[in-house]
Amino acid sequence: MFSDFRIRKNHDRLYDGILSVLGAVCCVFAILALALTYIALPAIVRDGSMSPTLSKSDLVIIESLGYEPKLGDIVACEGYGLDGVCLRRIAAVPGQTVNIDFVTGTVYVDGSIFNVAGIDNRTFDSDNGCDYPMTVPQGYYFVLCDNRADTEDSRNYSIGLIDREDIYGRAVFRLFPIAKARKL
Repeated sequence: MFSDFRIRKNHDRLYDGILSVLGAVCCVFAILALALTYIALPAIVRDGSMSPTLSKSDLVIIESLGYEPKLGDIVACEGYGLDGVCLRRIAAVPGQTVNIDFVTGTVYVDGSIFNVAGIDNRTFDSDNGCDYPMTVPQGYYFVLCDNRADTEDSRNYSIGLIDREDIYGRAVFRLFPIAKARKL
């Protein structure tokens, strides 16, 4: 009878240990799920619109919780003419005036040249271009691709300005490919 008590006691300890481990694992998964849903979203680059900064199939982390869009940020956004969620760079924020000299390919924001280091900044008109100069209204953002030669962004009427509600967060880190992993 005494040996039955010891076996039952050891069995109860084993059962309690398994429940503790399962509880901890469930908590870790719940925290991870919340973090990936509300704080840092993984995203795969679908096309070459942000080349050379980002390439097709790169895996990036999008910071979303409490994010406020800033000039120069690469953002995950959705817009009327965009095919789902895409990555674009904020070239002008509400209240700023954008002007594009299509002869020289120069983008001006509030009279200053908007250049991004490491890319071909020449910007040319599309067939469905907007009228310039353009002042960005409150609640909207003017976005450009880094690969401006053959991509669609706010220069095109079918996309136009991006509503703040359609910006989901900022790309903060390229995770894959590992050889190119870096902060953005």
